[in-house]
Amino acid sequence: MAQAQRKKKTIQHETRTSNLRKAFAVLAVCVAAAAAIAIGMSSGSSAPAPSDDQATVITGQFQNVEVTGTALPELTQDADPAIGTPAPGLSGFDFRGNSVNINTADSRGNTLMVFLAHWCPHCNDEIPKLIEWREAGLIPADLRVVGVTTGSRNDAPNWPPSDWISEKKWPFEVMADSEQQTAALAYGLSAYPFMAIVDADGNLRARFSGVVEPVALSEIVAEALK
Repeated sequence: MAQAQRKKKTIQHETRTSNLRKAFAVLAVCVAAAAAIAIGMSSGSSAPAPSDDQATVITGQFQNVEVTGTALPELTQDADPAIGTPAPGLSGFDFRGNSVNINTADSRGNTLMVFLAHWCPHCNDEIPKLIEWREAGLIPADLRVVGVTTGSRNDAPNWPPSDWISEKKWPFEVMADSEQQTAALAYGLSAYPFMAIVDADGNLRARFSGVVEPVALSEIVAEALK
């Protein structure tokens, strides 16, 4: 009788051990399958890493500006000693973070830069004249015109400059200057509006400030680039 009971217990123990082994085996298979599914889903649904260009696009009223070359001295009432000297190159962005380069190795050409401040009444007067200049067909075909918004202040009229330049229907390219006015200082800005003409060789040909009529501006450009 005792021997039969011991044999029964041994069989029960072996049965439980066998069942546990089977359970662990099934569990291991399930875990492995779940892991494989998770990895597959992860690799199939993961978004591609952003490119360098996507990662560096930043919108804003101020943008970083990199200057290459030597900054020009501030313009005075005297004869401009900077005329004929190499003008600095500017690498920056518009309000949407799109790259804008002026007078750099890959962007050289006859260029008129117009430095504008949203709060400046003379700048507000000059923009319609520049639009008239364009619509009259007076701009030389090989002249690039770029507006540089600078001196921007959030406590001054017409803030933000991105809305202001849009409302004024500015038809040319735009570079947003830094809060420190990096671009303006590089060109020796002395008053608003301020304009600078650079030729295709990267040399400064003219600098001037104030409101300029379309016909007079054509004469200045022609004289500077002849």
